[in-house]
Amino acid sequence: NDITISNNDKYRRISGYSCRSLFDTTLKYYVNLNPDLKILTTPIHHTSFRNIIEKYVKHENIFILELNENFNEISGIPQENGIDVVVDLCIITHLFGQDMNCDILEKYSKDNPNCIMIEDRVQGGEFNEIFSNNFMDISLYSTGMDKKPCGLGGGFLCINNNNNFLKKWELLSYLKLTISNYPKENNYQRLLFL
Repeated sequence: NDITISNNDKYRRISGYSCRSLFDTTLKYYVNLNPDLKILTTPIHHTSFRNIIEKYVKHENIFILELNENFNEISGIPQENGIDVVVDLCIITHLFGQDMNCDILEKYSKDNPNCIMIEDRVQGGEFNEIFSNNFMDISLYSTGMDKKPCGLGGGFLCINNNNNFLKKWELLSYLKLTISNYPKENNYQRLLFL
């Protein structure tokens, strides 16, 4: 529930209790702006991410991206009346230690500049890259105990400074206020969790 914001020329990093709580709070923010939020998403997510999506987004407003047979490339965007669906958010999860090939999404993001691109990079492949592609707006990382021997829990979210910055700055303020108002965890509770 403590929040740390790191500033960088290219992005802002927010550390929190877990990547799930950061994702939940982020999605809640966008649903508060638009209760009829429409999203594009990859078909495979961690169960908790799937549950968070289903908690906030109406079933009929969830559109599933097509993947290739190796689950490492987005191969198609759902269409309505012969044109790509227009959504508010796109949420992808990278799988199996490799970054998803998102060439189709890059074109989609240029055609739909108001769509916020979110990626779960917990299993992403490029260790030194904060975002898999420059057009991504938000990336999520977990530092939970099951990730690395040195992971002691928590997670972080990075907000790209590249585009839609005003919208993302409002998200940053919302995350900071919301997370700082969560109940505090004492050292004993944290020790039990670990």
